[in-house]
This record gives sequence, structure tokens and C-alpha cells, in this order.
Amino acid sequence: MNTEDTQKKSDSFNTALAAIHYCRASEYSKSGAIETAVQECKTSLEFDPHFEPTSNLLKTLKLEQKSSGETLLDRALRALDEEFERDTTSINSNNAINQEFTTYPELVYMSYLESRYPNQLDAYGHPLFRKELMRLFLAQKRWSHAEHLIPVGDNWHEILFARAYSEQGDQKRAKQWWERVLVADPRSEEASKALALLNQTNSKVSRHSLPGELVLSLTSYPPRFNDLAKTIRTLCNQSVTPDRIILWIAHEDKDKLTDELLDLDGHSIEISYCNDIKSFKKIIPTLKKYPDAFIVTADDDINYDPHWLEELTSKWNSSCTNVIIAHRVRNIILDQQAFPVPYVQWPFAFNTSQPSSLNFVTSGGGALFPPRVFHSDVTNEKLFLKLCPNADDLWLYWMAQLAGAQTISTGKYTTQSDIITWPGSQAISLWNQNVTGNDTQIFNLIGWYGFPLTANVNKELLQRELNSGTSADALLTPEMVVGLQKEHDLIKEPEFKTVEERVLHMVHTKAYETAARLLTGKKVLDLGCNTGYGTNILSTSAESIIGVDVSGNAIAYARQKYPSIKFEQVDGQKLPFQDKSFDYVVSFQVIEHVANHEGYISELKRVLKDDGAVIFTTPNASYRLEPGVKPWNRFHVREFKYRELKSLLSIYFSNSKVLGLFAEKELHAVELRRVCPNLSNPARDLPPYARELYTNPPKKLTVEDLNQRTTADFFYLDEEIDSAIDMFSICSDGDITTQVATVQNRNSQICETAKLIETINSGSYWESRYSSGGNSGAGSYGRLAEFKAEIINAFTSEHQIDSVIEYGVGDGNQLKLAHYPRYHGFDVSHTAVERCRATFKADSSKLFSHVDDYANETAHMTMSLDVIFHLVEDHVYNKYMHRLFDSSEEFVIIYASNDDSGPLPDAAHVRHRHITQWVENNKPEWKMIGTVANRYPYQNNSPNDTSFADFFFFERK
Repeated sequence: MNTEDTQKKSDSFNTALAAIHYCRASEYSKSGAIETAVQECKTSLEFDPHFEPTSNLLKTLKLEQKSSGETLLDRALRALDEEFERDTTSINSNNAINQEFTTYPELVYMSYLESRYPNQLDAYGHPLFRKELMRLFLAQKRWSHAEHLIPVGDNWHEILFARAYSEQGDQKRAKQWWERVLVADPRSEEASKALALLNQTNSKVSRHSLPGELVLSLTSYPPRFNDLAKTIRTLCNQSVTPDRIILWIAHEDKDKLTDELLDLDGHSIEISYCNDIKSFKKIIPTLKKYPDAFIVTADDDINYDPHWLEELTSKWNSSCTNVIIAHRVRNIILDQQAFPVPYVQWPFAFNTSQPSSLNFVTSGGGALFPPRVFHSDVTNEKLFLKLCPNADDLWLYWMAQLAGAQTISTGKYTTQSDIITWPGSQAISLWNQNVTGNDTQIFNLIGWYGFPLTANVNKELLQRELNSGTSADALLTPEMVVGLQKEHDLIKEPEFKTVEERVLHMVHTKAYETAARLLTGKKVLDLGCNTGYGTNILSTSAESIIGVDVSGNAIAYARQKYPSIKFEQVDGQKLPFQDKSFDYVVSFQVIEHVANHEGYISELKRVLKDDGAVIFTTPNASYRLEPGVKPWNRFHVREFKYRELKSLLSIYFSNSKVLGLFAEKELHAVELRRVCPNLSNPARDLPPYARELYTNPPKKLTVEDLNQRTTADFFYLDEEIDSAIDMFSICSDGDITTQVATVQNRNSQICETAKLIETINSGSYWESRYSSGGNSGAGSYGRLAEFKAEIINAFTSEHQIDSVIEYGVGDGNQLKLAHYPRYHGFDVSHTAVERCRATFKADSSKLFSHVDDYANETAHMTMSLDVIFHLVEDHVYNKYMHRLFDSSEEFVIIYASNDDSGPLPDAAHVRHRHITQWVENNKPEWKMIGTVANRYPYQNNSPNDTSFADFFFFERK
């Protein structure tokens, strides 16, 4: 062939290539993928700059691109996927080009080219087409698409796939492809070496020795899908092979799986689908499907060592039938009452070879659960989503303990850093909660089941425990508590000699008088009536009433003093009444005596009518007890803070309202002085209103003064409840609006006290701070400010935020690092607002206002940075949160702590809040889409450049 012929042949070949890309551009244009179509046109003109169809199409596309600017490549690819899915059954991977492929869009191009350029495609068409298509699919990791287009004997593509699977670490499929290469080319040195290496690796793999099926179970969700295949390959390449590996995906996430993951299905793993039960997906569906299997759980973001599974299975022996084997555990620390201290105080214990009920499995390291190791409730979806929706580890611990199981660790990992996660995989986690958020869920579980270790009490140490409070082993069991309650002091009116005794009796009497207003014409049960003085008050309005108590002495006294009222001695957890017998159940100052809340409240609800209500009262632990301290009243099993009581009651009732009992300040101070000696530092640890009374005490009352005081000087509020004397709770599965309004109708004579509560506010603190020259604090300066700016600017860019409102702009230093198209900052301090206006006077995109001037403005995104834990009063906090979410059109960013641990030591202007719980309870139309943990977590020895705040991202549903 001469030079001229060669040039003609080359030109024809280039024209064919140009035509291929023109056809692709045309099809992408029809599907709306404008940018992709433009790129195909440019590639077409590179092969043939004079190819007129491409030039004309490119002009049209550029016009469309200017008008829309929209990228629809994903939509185009989905259309191809759907077409491919419909045609899969007819695809023969051994014959890449035949009539059965004519419906597949890429092959329509082929037919077009064959008709237009028959001579050129005779020589170059099919290999060229396959090569182009292969490059497209491999670039997108669409392995299953590409495999179907490889003809037998196409050695170049077989090598390509063998290399790809080798690089992925998929040994099984790499071996299959290298064997195909070797069949096509027996002299292939690369294939021979690769197979030898794979065979050598596989020879080290052995089957487990467990006497049953071994199932490796895990789950994931879309933000982790990009790293998930890497994790799965590390699980597939273990030195011990499980019988199956199951990946559980929520039904709604099925379409979000990558082709790389789908490519593993049926080869390396089984992908199964279930309801979205959050992180519980990693084990609950497997427990249901394989109840008799050994189950190993794994996380989706960890680079697992090749001997990870072998270390777990090798620790098992026939004596471990009820022992869980874990790589990573925490050691549960108990308080003097033998209840768990806060979760953050549980240390990691990597080498615990002795089985213990105090070893707590954490999921990341992985754990081996033998068959039937859990309580039968373990698969009760409704229950675990109610009690601990974000803590599957806690649920599994409780279920294992209720079944009598214990845990050991393998000793493989000696530090937390030995467990390696993929870079960036922890940055945003939909289900990640601040670890201190576990405490609420722990409390829920204790409320429902009790703490499992209560069964292991040394009864011989009971008296010693009562006297000294030092033995964690001598916990009061429910049986012991009932025994003590039978001997509870009798409350005999009017034998109250001191001011404290008389005020405390007024507190209790006020509750009965308030409840009596709700009981007119109703059938009532007074559960825990003691000597019956309260039952007598309730009887003045109730149609009928029965008083019951566990103490025989108390019932005998009540019957003698109030012969017209019916009293019975009963165990509160075994009531001798028919179902749905009462309109109201009143149980005052009882719940703090109960160890088994499940039995107590369930029995109480059993005898309640469907539209009935239960009324509880209980002391407020917020200023009676420091965290982790046992109640000093020896008859009390557990005392409650407001949020703890609210959380417990919400488990059992669809509607519950907790109110706080307050009094005219001299009366309130009497009870405060009675309980404050139990605190080591009242000026630091008391809630705001109680702290005010403590630091600026009113005059002390005498017994004679009390003759001028009545229960009318007491009232109920739904704010500042942590400072309340007592808590009054109305609970029902029906509407309680009327009852709550009745209870909150307070006497006008005590408005002065109510106003005092309302004047204790965070606004005055910050105005005083800024007006005296102070700044926004360490969180708005240095590396903390840079960290916040990095996260927020990235989120703003990614979601194309066009307008922002920030509540709590402060001195504006943080704002200097931000990039917002339009910004409106509000603050509670007039001085701060003026300072920001002066700082940014040349920036017309920024506006600043005092919160009092808020006029229902909205923005694409609203923000709260380092503010919420400064809102020390409840009513301010609630108002702030409602405005933060109501004024956002789509996104909310919060940078704050997320727990109920109380005030920061020596910082009266700090109060931690459980923000995620608040959103869940008050803003169901919003969902949390992610969190970012603080890069510089709080350290006591470095308070100025560390922080207890993390990022929380919310999106309107």
C-alpha cells in the first residue's frame, strides 16, 4: 500500500472515530446530559475537525449549556443502566456483537456506523467499539457492564480485568480472570506469576473450626459506600473464611449502591435488603435469618487485618457457649449504688481475658456472638428503636446480660489507634452521636429492664451498704427495696416540728390539692398512699378512690384515721384490680423508690382506662445530687433530673408533661438549704435560679412565720425545671392539654418570684461581657475558629448556599473567615451588634441586628455556633431553638455540645443541652444528615484552644 492509500485509510479511520463520538454526543444530548454531550463533540472534532454533523451539534449544545448550565450525566447513566437491565437476560458474554444487543444504546451507534462506514468498520469497527466502550465503563467502575462485552479470546481485555481485580484485592475473581488469560495465552508470564502468588495466598486460608455456621454480618449507608468495597475486600481476604458474608442495606438505599459494590454481590458477599433500622441492620436481620449461627459483626469503614477473624474464632471453645469474644471492649465503671457512671468514664480495656459482665463490646473492633446468646427481646424492633435508637452496642449488651452472658477480649489490640479506619471515613456519620448522648439511652434501658447486674447482689452486705454507701456489690435488689419500703417512716399529721419538715409537708400537700382539681367525678387509685393523708385530700373531689401501699403499718394507720376511705396493702407491681378500672392513677413520691420501672408502670397502665391519666411526683435530683452519687435518702433507689424523668415517661406514654414546683422565694430557699449540704460546691453546681437563691439568700423563716404561709404560695412552671423543688408529671396516651393548663394556673401573688426566674438570662451576661471589652471567647479565635470556618465553608460551597442567618454573631471574629453570598447576623448584645457593624461597614453583603429586632426573616441556611450551651434558662433555649429551625428554608448547622452533663466547672454561663433529642421531639420535619467531631476535643489542661462542641447538620425533610 502506497503512502497516499495509507493516508486515505487513516483519514477514513479518523472519520469513523469522529462518527462514533458524534453518535454518543447526540444520544447524551437527547437524554439531557448536556456537558457530557459537549465533551463527546470535542472528542469527535479531535479525530475529524471538519466533521460537519458534530460542528452543528456542538453549536446547539453550547446554546443549551448557556441557558441551563445543568449536568445530567447521572440521569443519562441511569437510563443506560435501565436499558441494560432489561436486556441482561439476552446477553451472551461470549458473543459481544450480535442481534440480541440491538436495543442497547451503545450498539445502536454501532449499527449506524456499520451502515454509514461499511468499509472502514470491516477492519476497525468491532475492536474499536469494544475498546471505546471498555474505557468508558472501566473509568466508571461499571464492572458488570464491561464484563458482558468481552468476547472469548480477547486477551487484551482479559488481562485488563485480571489486573483490575488484583489491584482491588478481590482474589477470587482475579484468579478467574488470570486463568482465562492463561487459557488464551499459555506462555503468559504475568498470568503464571499472578496465579502462583494467588495460590500461595489461598493455601494459607483455612476454614473455621466452630461447630456451626459462621456468618460475618455488616451494614452501611450511602455516605460510606465509596469506602465500603475496600472494607469488604479486607473481610474477604481473611486467613479464616466465614461461611457467608452478608451486607445489609436499607431498601431505600438500594439504588445508591455503586457498581463496584453490586459487582461483589453473589461473588464475594451476599447483599440483602431490609427496613432501615439504623446501625441495628448489622446484626438484627442476621439474627432473624440465622438464629443458630455464630455471628461476627464488622463495621463498614475499617481496614481489617488479615488475621482479624482468626483471632476471634480461635478464642472460642466448648466452655464459651455463653461468652462473647470481642477485639475491643470498654470496662463499665459502677457508682456506689452499682449503677453505671456516665459512658465517657468507661475506659477501654483491650486485654481482658477473664469473662466479665462489666466488659462492654464496642462494635468497631468486631465481636463473635455464639448462637442463642441474647435475650428473646433482641429482635424487638419497636422496643430498641424506642429505648436506644442510636446505640446498638448498648442494646446488645443489655440483651446479652439479661441472658446471663459475659465478654472477653482477644487481647489483639492494645490501643485504640490499632484499629485503622479509612482516611476521611469518620468525617460525617449519619448515626454518629456524641458519646455522652449514650447516657440518656442507658437510662432508658435501666428504666425498662433495670440494670442487669442487680441480680448479682451480695445480700449479706446490705446493712453495711446502707450504713456506709461504699460497697458497689451491695446494691438493693427490687425485693430488698420492697422490704425496706414496708418499714418506711409513717407520715403522721400534724407532727411536723421544724421549718424544713413543715415546708416539705406543704410541698406534698400542694401536689395532692393540685391533683384534686383534676379528679372531679373520677374513679381514682392512689398508689403509694402511706398513711392516707393525701388520699383523704383527693377524696374530696373524686367519685371513688382506693389507697394502696406496700407497708402494712401504713395501711393500718390509714384505715384507723380515715375509716370512710378504702385502703389495701398491695405490691405496686401486682395490683389486684381488673384492667381499665380507673380514670386516674395518682402515685406521689413513689417512682424514686422503684427499681423495676417496667413492672411498676406497666401494671399501673394496665388498670388505667384508655383515656385515663397518671400523675407522678418525685424529688428533683438536679440540686439534690451530684452526678454519679447515690441518693442520700436510704429508701430511694434512683432520683431523677428533669430530662431523665421526661425520657423515662416518654417510653410508656405518648403524651407526658413534666412541670416544676416553685414557691415564694423564702419558702423555696428553705428546701434549698435542706438539700444543699449534699453538694460539694453549690455556687458552681446549682442550676441558675437555685444558684441565685443560694448566693443571694432571702430571710430565713421561723416556725411562727409558716403560720402565715399556705400551699397557695407554691406554683408550677414549665421552665427552669432544674431549679424546681419537686416535679409534677401528667401522663396519658390521650390529650392532656386541659390538665396541664389547670395545673399551671398560678396565683398572682407569686408573680414576683416567677419574674425573678425569667430575669436570670444569658442576655445580660453577654451584654455585660461585650460592653466591658470582652470578646466572643476562645472558640472564635485561633485554630478553633479556623476549624469551624473550614467545615462551614465547605458545606456552604457543596450545597450552594445563597443566604445565611446566624443567631449569635458575637464580636464578628469568626465571621472574618467565612464565605457567604448574603449574611444576616443576630445577637443578644447591642454592643456586639454595633461592633460588627463597624467591623464590616464596607461589606454590603452583611447585615447585623439585635434579636429583639427580628422580623420573621428567613434564609437558605441558619446557624448557631458556640451559642446553645450558653443558654442557661429553659424558656430562652426553647425559644431560640424554635426560631433557629423555623427561619431556615433548607439547612441548619449547629456547633455545640450534645449532652445533659450540666454546667462547666466554674462557668455559670455554660449549660450543656441534648440538642439532637430536642430536634427529634420538637421538629419531626427535620432530619440530621451528619456530624463532624471536633478536631480539638476539650482538654482540662488546655481550655483555650480545645472545645466540647461538635458540628451537627440538619436538613428539612
